[in-house]
Amino acid sequence: MTALKIKYLKGAITVFALCLIGTATAAPNGNGDEKEDKKEVKAEKKAVLAPRTFELTITNPSDQDNPSEQEIMQEGVNDPACGTSNVTICSVTLDLDAANPDIEELLERIDSGDETVTVQDFLDIDNSTPRSYSHKP
Repeated sequence: MTALKIKYLKGAITVFALCLIGTATAAPNGNGDEKEDKKEVKAEKKAVLAPRTFELTITNPSDQDNPSEQEIMQEGVNDPACGTSNVTICSVTLDLDAANPDIEELLERIDSGDETVTVQDFLDIDNSTPRSYSHKP
């Protein structure tokens, strides 16, 4: 009779262990208490920055370090002396996000020539806009 009880107990423990293992592996989060939420990973859109160079006019030499006084005349540089010295700022290269509609609006204003656009206008849209300057004598 004791041997029968031991066999019964071993069988019950084996069945219990199998059920426990089956439940744990079938549950998506490992404990079987609740359903695991599906998580979607969305790719973050990164801005594609393109360098654009603009010719500048600065009316007062003391305003060279003031982006709000650095008036953009046109895209590109026509002055052959620009980039030959380090005295007076003559152009700026900005890394711009062409997909940004505010940037596109400023570029259209520069092309039309109807309104004054300054370097500060671009910085107001994105203050982290990388920029580099060229100088002339």
